[in-house]
Amino acid sequence: ADGYVSRIKIQVHGYGKAIYIDHPNGYTTVYAHLKNYNPTIDSIIKATQYQNKSYEVNYFPPKGSIKIKKGDVIAQSGNTGGSMGPHLHFEIRNSKQEPINPLLFGFSEIKDNLPPTISNIAITPLAINSRINGEFNETVFKTRQINSKTYHLTPNDTIYVNGPFHLNLEAIDRLNGVPNKNGIYTIQISIDGTFFYKMDIDKFSFAHTRMINEQINYRLYKSGGKRFYKIHYNNKNRLSFYDKFINDGVLDFTDAKAHEVIIDCIDAYDNKSSLSFILKNGNVTPSGKNVNKDKKATYNIINNTMCIIVPTKTEAPVTSHSLQNEQAIFPAYHQDHSTYYLIDLSKDLPQYIAQDSVLIKFPYLQELEVNKGYAFNYKQLKVNFPKNAIYSTMYLTIDDDSSSVTVGDEHNPLYKNITVKNKAFHKEENPYLGVYSVDSRGRLDYESFWWEPDGITFKTRSLGEFRYVNDSIPPKINTIQLSTKQVIFKIEDDLSGISKIHVTINGKWLLMNYDYKTGKIWSETLIKNQPLKGDLSVKITDKQGNISTFAKKLP
Repeated sequence: ADGYVSRIKIQVHGYGKAIYIDHPNGYTTVYAHLKNYNPTIDSIIKATQYQNKSYEVNYFPPKGSIKIKKGDVIAQSGNTGGSMGPHLHFEIRNSKQEPINPLLFGFSEIKDNLPPTISNIAITPLAINSRINGEFNETVFKTRQINSKTYHLTPNDTIYVNGPFHLNLEAIDRLNGVPNKNGIYTIQISIDGTFFYKMDIDKFSFAHTRMINEQINYRLYKSGGKRFYKIHYNNKNRLSFYDKFINDGVLDFTDAKAHEVIIDCIDAYDNKSSLSFILKNGNVTPSGKNVNKDKKATYNIINNTMCIIVPTKTEAPVTSHSLQNEQAIFPAYHQDHSTYYLIDLSKDLPQYIAQDSVLIKFPYLQELEVNKGYAFNYKQLKVNFPKNAIYSTMYLTIDDDSSSVTVGDEHNPLYKNITVKNKAFHKEENPYLGVYSVDSRGRLDYESFWWEPDGITFKTRSLGEFRYVNDSIPPKINTIQLSTKQVIFKIEDDLSGISKIHVTINGKWLLMNYDYKTGKIWSETLIKNQPLKGDLSVKITDKQGNISTFAKKLP
């Protein structure tokens, strides 16, 4: 539609090259990951880049200065920024800059007669007396497709439950002819014919981005990479998706009836898929197999309950030792050749678990409540949680050694950044030291840090393992093209990553486009086709401050 350009933004990551157009009806449309802009817009933004001496810019043209007519070519789609492949990222925003579901605007080009796909459900126990088919565990149940729109569970449709629990749903939607896995527009759940839950995703506020960690089951996402809709409401959740949420999603059946659950998934084109199954209160013997290759005692924490798994079948208790007392914990149940013990952490926090000898030791275990700030000291560490850093009650573990620190469980999300100071390191002895988070595959990712007189401090919005690693190796610069028309290089850094790119020709700043995914940088002169002649200087700095340079006189 007609309008005017209200914003032009270029960034290395995120949306890459993007353009924002305001329209008379109050909507804003956004086009991102662009390859380039039309000549008019390109000349304006290039001048801004040269004025700021920065590839990354966030420019707001004077209102109405760049008018757009319906049908005008404004850009070419591309693969810039945090894009996984060439495509157009398109948004329609309201006057509050909230993205609105664009499929509600009826684009005739988009075809969809495919109903959503329902893959799995999962059930999460909420208390020490909760059981899912006899187990205390977040249990996943696969679906089987009856026809194009109907699903049941496999191998059977009845799940036996005890105590309080909540549901989780894994489902996706697709459009005709494209492979993208899209979210579900509407989810509605009924229990015994009565509406229990309803969600419609009509719009979204960027201010609530971190609340998506409450929309999904974060634990299941981190452990298996799958996004389950979490049917459980937390009063910190600010998302506006929910039309109905009975009892915050908590279910607890005490009768002997079979309760029918029907889950309907509906897309914006009214294609619907339905899953039905039965929930029934009852005690059953766990049938699954415990996988424990190390044959050591392990544990996990779900909500307020710690589950200790001992890889032998025994009726003997374990002893929980805390600062206040010690108590014998008897087996809750057996599964395969393992024994399961449950501890209510809201009543006691163990320092270690023993059975003849120490099975599991907790160097540091602390309860964190919502809406409170915390400062913990452990050995050479000082860990600070600001107020409202967590979504719900958390049981925090801290441990460290000479080269790494583990703060909490990576399966728990953080809403705000926390800070971790380590007094064991000082800049004078460790000038090249940096901090890196470690993912499940052992890959390192640079964390923002700074030096203080008494140690190194980093901030993070993720829990888990962090490693202190030296990086004294400068980035690599490889020449791809050197000519009077254009210079192209490939730059890479093996550890901390690229921080700054500074290129000049005869001492004057030269714009370099940067695709971090390929490591490619290429020149773009202020005046189109202006030849590059004279002294070329390239300076690449990594995030640890290591510098590489390249110099060449162009003919």
